[in-house]
Amino acid sequence: MIATNRGTGLRRGESRPASRPPLPPTPVQLNSTSRPRSKLNTYRVQLKFIDPNITVEKHEIFQTTFGQLDAPLIRLTDTRTGFYAVTDEANTINKLTSNKAIKALKKLNLKPIIPPDLRARRSVFIRQIDYYIGSKNPKEIKEEIQRIQPWLQLSEVIKIKQYTHLLKIVIAETTIAQRILTEGFEMFNTKITARQCEQETYTHILICYKCYEFESHPTHECRSTVQVCSECSSPDHIYTQYNNTIKKCINCNGAHRTLAASCPHRREVQKQKKIDEE
Repeated sequence: MIATNRGTGLRRGESRPASRPPLPPTPVQLNSTSRPRSKLNTYRVQLKFIDPNITVEKHEIFQTTFGQLDAPLIRLTDTRTGFYAVTDEANTINKLTSNKAIKALKKLNLKPIIPPDLRARRSVFIRQIDYYIGSKNPKEIKEEIQRIQPWLQLSEVIKIKQYTHLLKIVIAETTIAQRILTEGFEMFNTKITARQCEQETYTHILICYKCYEFESHPTHECRSTVQVCSECSSPDHIYTQYNNTIKKCINCNGAHRTLAASCPHRREVQKQKKIDEE
């Protein structure tokens, strides 16, 4: 019988071998085919100070948009004239520009500015109207439409030049605009049919917000070394530093800001793009 040390299992005279060193940690291999993080789609609307001398705290805006309007925001970005409210849902922009929101934000000294594409979806041309109606002023027409149809809340009634057979109404809610496009409405004891109603179209154009060229290149691809002011065309400052009363368009030299919707150059670019898309 072989003699062993009790409790160790080793023969007498043998020593326990040195313990094996621990293995190094195995590096974690990241899967190169894993899905990249998707880009967050955001939407924004401008909230402009009604009185530039009165400021508002951001937490008050968040409380109002979240609590009263059910329009949660991702963030608020400061501008020279107010804020940009940023959200990840397109429907939130509808809520922020509704009549309810306009009243609530007015208490905070803020006015939401409707984005041009949304304004177009809420704008309806009324054609072939009787002279009896077309000869009335916008205030009379607005009051009459809302008296007959309290649900049809209007932001504005616009006469087109001196025409009496055509006018444009801007509606407070997108869903209401869609309703009159399918049902029509009434005013001054006259039926306005859905066939007389036509939604305004909006043609998006590519704008470089550094040199302000249209339909040429995006801002991040601009080769200009100078960013000009879109309000007065000066290369000495940007629009957030503008404090003058003189307006000058970079593209047509007209007495208006470069991004004005009424700019002849912008309208021509939009008109040509609309033709190309058709």
